[in-house]
Amino acid sequence: MHVSPLSPTDELNLTFSEVSLIWAVSASNAVVIFQWYFWGYSLAFSRSATNGFIGNLRNFGLIKVAGDPSPGSSLIPEILYSFFQMEFACVTAGILVGGLAERGRVLPAMVFIFIWATLVYCPIAYWAWGVNGWGFKWGVVDFAGGVTVSTA
Repeated sequence: MHVSPLSPTDELNLTFSEVSLIWAVSASNAVVIFQWYFWGYSLAFSRSATNGFIGNLRNFGLIKVAGDPSPGSSLIPEILYSFFQMEFACVTAGILVGGLAERGRVLPAMVFIFIWATLVYCPIAYWAWGVNGWGFKWGVVDFAGGVTVSTA
């Protein structure tokens, strides 16, 4: 009986499906990190966008992020805030890839993750956490990311 990959009886005896899931989640993290650096943070947390639904590309490639105070607190640098919020995007993509595991090929799934992070996760994050997002303006409170992660 295979209880867990770290059970004392079989030490580190991972099955093929466990290893493929670890690789798929790791690859999705790499894709989301690239997407977040490329334009994800700007689309999710732009302060200059006023449409309420998605940010603009003011911070494309994390430009003008290093020294500014974050939208969350003036005591936290925006670059640190960006990395913290990137982890929410990575975890959400990891949950999505866990649902896709063993049901398809990895490369098309990574293309899907990039498109999904751009078209689904970033707008929802902007709605709830962006200073000009419609949910934020209506008083939506999402302290632990439950609204954004569960909705995306």
